[in-house]
Amino acid sequence: MRFSRVTTTIAALCMVTGAPLNAQVANEELKQLIDSVPSVKLPRLGQRPIAPNAPMEDFAKQAKELADKVIAEGRLSNIDQYQAIDPARLEQAAELAKQVQESMREKLLQEGMQQNQVDALAGQGPEPYENKPKPEAVLFVSSSMPESQLKAAYKYAEQRGIVVYYRGLLPGTKNIPQSIARVRKQVASLNLKSEPKIGIDPIAFDDHDITVVPTLVISRDGQQAMVSGLFNLDYLQEQLVAAPADTDVDLGSRGTVYDIKERHLVAEMKARAANIDWKAKQKETVASYWQRKAIPSLPRATKDEQFWIDPTVRVTKDVLNAQGDLLARAGETFNPIAKYVLHITYLIIDASSEAQIRWAQAQLAEITGQFQLMITGLNRSRGWDGYTEIRQRLKVPVFVMPALAKQRFQLTAVPAKVATTESGYLQVNQYQLKDEL
Repeated sequence: MRFSRVTTTIAALCMVTGAPLNAQVANEELKQLIDSVPSVKLPRLGQRPIAPNAPMEDFAKQAKELADKVIAEGRLSNIDQYQAIDPARLEQAAELAKQVQESMREKLLQEGMQQNQVDALAGQGPEPYENKPKPEAVLFVSSSMPESQLKAAYKYAEQRGIVVYYRGLLPGTKNIPQSIARVRKQVASLNLKSEPKIGIDPIAFDDHDITVVPTLVISRDGQQAMVSGLFNLDYLQEQLVAAPADTDVDLGSRGTVYDIKERHLVAEMKARAANIDWKAKQKETVASYWQRKAIPSLPRATKDEQFWIDPTVRVTKDVLNAQGDLLARAGETFNPIAKYVLHITYLIIDASSEAQIRWAQAQLAEITGQFQLMITGLNRSRGWDGYTEIRQRLKVPVFVMPALAKQRFQLTAVPAKVATTESGYLQVNQYQLKDEL
């Protein structure tokens, strides 16, 4: 389907200015055209024109990300019926999700989990566990074993290059560093040439169905052999070599074995996560949102000023649509306002100024066509109550002005009004208010 002139123009202009969209839509042809157009600082009239091959990566990136997001979310399928979502709720939800994830990560790190382990749980690790190379020989142990036997295990592991695994945190320790510190203290008393590889890996316990310790497991060419109650690598290797191909060897218990004392680390993590008061975290995140929110600031205007911006950019390579039709040739200039004519007005105010709020009310009563209201300063101490009050007073959606809009509109003070013109330019007015003198 073809998009309406209104929605296409909004998308085009907002891609040029970096301002947020009331209706987040993008024409597929416009998307392809924008994809090829890099970003430059748009000149005021009378300034030196844009260089033909000026680097404009930001423009393409912003436009592409927006268009791809809209298409991926399926909003183009029913664009005529699309209604804008409350921007405050969108930002609040996104920020809450981010904070919950960060709170969980911080909690796990505080509890002693290593950064790479936390990343793996969050799906951000460099490689999934099952794809990592497994050690050829592993000795599974527990603090339930006598200290003398544990020290013998460490010494044997160091001599033969065997990895030693515990299932979870040692009793009496609160985190992984504390557990490892206790083990290292035991190892230090042995005066070994090097420290054996000792870690906590509950997944390895699960993979080999380890229920008692000590248990020695070796793996080679798809086969594995295991024995409990002793750690004799040569003996176990002989048994593996003698076994038929593709047959695993389980020698059972050949000595004294002990139950596993440590709690499964994953179960421990789940239990601790369950104790986190997520409702309190949610309230804390919502309450502190405006304290953390980046809000660009602009001084109050001390004089009236008017200037124009030419949004024309130069296409750096040929742009084709999905059917192969040429939309723009390399070297051609492109002005989205001139190509998709529609009047759009942006009002930018300092939300902490009563005079500017009254100015915006008066402007809104006279504006025709599409518009958007953006704010800079805000009383952070009032948080959501202050933001909600402004929206209720102005009776329109209110957006925090993105830094890119400040740059594109070349704003130096507020209140300001930016509007498209029939000639294809952006007209920018900054006003000195008598009430603020």
